[in-house]
Amino acid sequence: MHVLIRRKGGKWVKANERPYDHEAHLQKMLYESPELIPLPKGNSARVFVREAGLPGSGSTDLLGVEGDGSVYIVECKLADNPEVRRKVIGQILEYASYLWEMTFEEFDAIFVEREEKSLEDLFLESKVEGWSFEVFREKVTQNLKSGTFSLIIVVDKINDELERIISYVSSRSANLRLQAVELRLFREGDTEVLLPQLHGHEGGTEPPRIPKIPIDEFLRRCEEKGTREKMQSLLDEWHGLGNSIEPGTSGISFRTVVGDRPRYIFWGYPSTVIVSFSGLVAHGAPEQVVEDLRRQLATMPGFEKRKVLSQKEPRAHLAKMSQVDISSFVRLIQGAVKQWQESTSPTA
Repeated sequence: MHVLIRRKGGKWVKANERPYDHEAHLQKMLYESPELIPLPKGNSARVFVREAGLPGSGSTDLLGVEGDGSVYIVECKLADNPEVRRKVIGQILEYASYLWEMTFEEFDAIFVEREEKSLEDLFLESKVEGWSFEVFREKVTQNLKSGTFSLIIVVDKINDELERIISYVSSRSANLRLQAVELRLFREGDTEVLLPQLHGHEGGTEPPRIPKIPIDEFLRRCEEKGTREKMQSLLDEWHGLGNSIEPGTSGISFRTVVGDRPRYIFWGYPSTVIVSFSGLVAHGAPEQVVEDLRRQLATMPGFEKRKVLSQKEPRAHLAKMSQVDISSFVRLIQGAVKQWQESTSPTA
């Protein structure tokens, strides 16, 4: 097969199909230009990492996530690789099974390891208008919990067997979106031409909605000894200071109003609380206020000093905190919030 190309004012010239040097060539091209993958929301910001290792499994060629929280697993195979038929299907399903029910923190850690930046930082750098980390986090958490992923096999040439498997699976699953992208490469001189073709149905357009947890149900999930009472104290003290909470699908967002907008301050889960320092700074909290809070929390029971001083989202284990520690934690957080609020006032 060949294609014809021409430059303005010139003649049509035949561009011949050229093979990829190796699968790593195809993988690198997609990593550097993820827009080559024809995803449904073609104009959405997306982030991919290469060779993402998964516990108990191998390494995916590409692991990606869009600004709306959609999760993508991409495997690259060339036509002369015998695995391009059946084995690649089992391989990509295995990767999906290890992502299924992963926590957001575990998922985020994959990107930190490969890119040395959190997902929040990566998307903030892309400056997506109207993007909310809180909404994004909730969507990613929901997709990980329900196992709603897009699995994409990228090939230079698709064979009949793979195309039939893709068509069968993709037409019968709402949650599992299995597709193949054929990227045929043509060259003429220094000019390269790609012909992308998508195989397989999109499947369900929306993951099944996981209901938000009612507060009483969330408290029932605090099964570790003493954590239920401590979480209840945390809720009561935060509310008592005029702040608010918002249940999610697996945890609770602790919020307050800064300026004229509600902002999340930290998250609560059945056995832990998590403070996002990068999230506070990204939403306008003064860096000095956040750094002071970091140093103070590093000395508190329940937190690991090394992790508080080095991580962007350290967590504290409620089982290691007393009721007095819970009160101290709330006072520290509220003090930082007050300084943040004061910095936004017209007279500041």
